[in-house]
Formats: sequence, structure tokens, C-alpha cells
Amino acid sequence: MRTPKTKEIKVIQANYAGHGWDDEEIYDRNEYNNIRHDLAEYRASTPGQPIIYRVITRRVPIND
Repeated sequence: MRTPKTKEIKVIQANYAGHGWDDEEIYDRNEYNNIRHDLAEYRASTPGQPIIYRVITRRVPIND
């Protein structure tokens, strides 16, 4: 059987007025159901400010 060397995570990122994307929150596979709620909270907490939020998928090495 083959052992995986990487795992998939989801990341909420923010772009503060065009200064590049910064990681805000990282989610493991068992936390994926919280992403929509937390993304809505981030967007609601910054009304009227030029901050863009997005969710990306990233693969990271598994550290045993």
C-alpha cells in the first residue's frame, strides 16, 4: 500500500488593497464545514474596506 506524502488543506486568504495575498486561516480536512461560516464572518467584519477574501486549496507535506 502506498503512503501519501502530502495532504490537502483549505486556506482563507485576504488581499489588503492590492498588497498581495496573506493567509488568514488554515483548515484541515475535518474542518472543511466551517469554511463558509468563517469566510462570511471575515467579510462581515470589514464592511466598506477594500479587503478581498478568497478560499484556496493547497497541498502540504505530511509531517509524521
